[in-house]
Amino acid sequence: MAEQGKRDGAGAAWPDRPDAGRRPGPGICPTPAAALGPETARRRAGLVSAQLLGLGLIRYLLRLPAVTALTRGETEDGLAPAIEALLAAK
Repeated sequence: MAEQGKRDGAGAAWPDRPDAGRRPGPGICPTPAAALGPETARRRAGLVSAQLLGLGLIRYLLRLPAVTALTRGETEDGLAPAIEALLAAK
């Protein structure tokens, strides 16, 4: 049985990150709907999902060389500002 708060096999892609795959709880990530209102939270979650699904499509399905060549850090550095802007928008 998996330890509480973890999924089986989670974090295997990043063994150097002990928190990888950990499910966020109230102490880690407050509920966005509580802070933003449910409609705004759903809209922002949809836009963030679109960003991440687009990355997956381009990187793993279409295999665009400029994107497949990115390291994890380069990918984070490239997407973080866009995702942060979506989450912080008023």
